[in-house]
Amino acid sequence: MEIGVVAAYFPPEVSAAAVRIGPFVEEWASQESCTVHVFAPRSENEASDAYANYPNVRIHRVPAGIADNTRSLPARFLSEVALCFLVFWRSLTVKVDVYVTSSPPFLIAVTTLLVSLISRTPFVLDVRDLYPEQLFSYKVVSRDSWFGRFLQWLERQVYDHALLVAGVTEGLTRYIERRTSTDVVLIRNGIDSRQFYRRRHRATDGGLAKGERTNFDEFVILFHGTLGRSQNVELLLTYAEHVKQEREENVTIRVIGDGPKADVLRCGIENRNIGSILEYIGRVDFDEIPDLLNRADVGFSPRVDGLVNETAFPVKVYECLGCGLPVVVTPKSEAGRYVERNEVGFQHRNGDVEGIHESICRLKENPKLYKEYSDRAVRVAESFDRHKLGRKLQNEIASRLW
Repeated sequence: MEIGVVAAYFPPEVSAAAVRIGPFVEEWASQESCTVHVFAPRSENEASDAYANYPNVRIHRVPAGIADNTRSLPARFLSEVALCFLVFWRSLTVKVDVYVTSSPPFLIAVTTLLVSLISRTPFVLDVRDLYPEQLFSYKVVSRDSWFGRFLQWLERQVYDHALLVAGVTEGLTRYIERRTSTDVVLIRNGIDSRQFYRRRHRATDGGLAKGERTNFDEFVILFHGTLGRSQNVELLLTYAEHVKQEREENVTIRVIGDGPKADVLRCGIENRNIGSILEYIGRVDFDEIPDLLNRADVGFSPRVDGLVNETAFPVKVYECLGCGLPVVVTPKSEAGRYVERNEVGFQHRNGDVEGIHESICRLKENPKLYKEYSDRAVRVAESFDRHKLGRKLQNEIASRLW
C-alpha cells in the first residue's frame, strides 16, 4: 500500500497534529508492504533523520509553514493558504493508493479533497476538532452569514467525498455521522507510550513512583498545553485564589504552555497576588513534558463551556493518565465522563470551585486512594498507544480500499 499523508504539521514539529500523525506513519512504515509519502511544510531541523530507521518513509517538504498562534488571524490565514497551495501541487507529483489528512487546519482537509478529485485517488479524513464549528462557537464567524454557510457547505463536501472519516471522540463521531453517509470510525487520540509513562524520581520522592507514595510534602496540580480560546484560564486563577483563601498547605498549581491567553494568566497572577500558589513556567520543549508530568500529582484540564468542549477529549488528559496522574476535568464532558467511569479522575461544571477542591483534597489527604487512582490511570492508558491506534486506522482503510 502507498499512503500519502497531507500534513500541515509533522515531526519534529510538536503540535497536536504532528504528535498524533507521527506514530501513525511509523506504524504504517514498519511494514514492508507499505510506503508512506509525507507532504508537509519545511522544518528548521532535518525531519528525515527521525525516520532513518524507516526506509519506507518519503518526506516531501514545501517552503512554507503556518504562522504560530500568537500571530493575528489574518496572518495565520494567509500563511495557511500559502502552505495549502504548495502542498496541493507537491501532492500531485507522487502517485499513491490513498491520501490521509488530519483536520484542523480545515483548509488542509479542503486541499486534500481537491487533490483527491483531480488525481482520482480516495482520501481519508482524520478529525481532531470540529471546524467550522469552532469558529461559530467562539463567534469568529457567524453561522448564518454567507461565509458561515459557505464553510458549512465545504464541511459537507469534505465528509461526503471521503473514503472514511475518523474522529477522536464519541461525541465528535456522532456529530459527523449526522452530516454524512460516509463511514465514520472512532480512532481516539492517545499517547506515544514510549514517552508518556510513570517514572521514579530520586530527588522528589525517595525513588518511589507517584503511585507508591505514603505522603505528600508538596502536592502539584498541573495544567499543560496551549493557552488558547478553549482553555478556561479564569478558572485556573479563581481556583488558585480559593486555595490561598483556604490556606491549603503544600499545594502548588503549575501551568506549562503558551498561547493567546498567556497574558491573561500573567496579569491575573499579579493582580490577584497568587504567585505563591500559581506558578507559571511558560513554554517548554515537548520532550520535557513527560518528566514534568511525573513530577506532578494531579492533572487539571479546565475548558470553557460549549458544544466543542463538551464533546472533547483533550490530549493532555491521555498524557496525564499515561504518567499515572489522576485528572480533574471541566466542564462536564465526554472526557469527564470517561475519567469518572474508569475512576481515574473527576469532572465538574465550570464554576464549581469548591467541588474541584474537594475532589483534589480527597486524593491529597488519602495516599491509599491516590495510589488506586494512579495505578488505574496507568492501566487505562495502555489501550491508547498511538502505534496501536495507527494500526487500527490502517486496517479500517485497507478494508475499504481492497
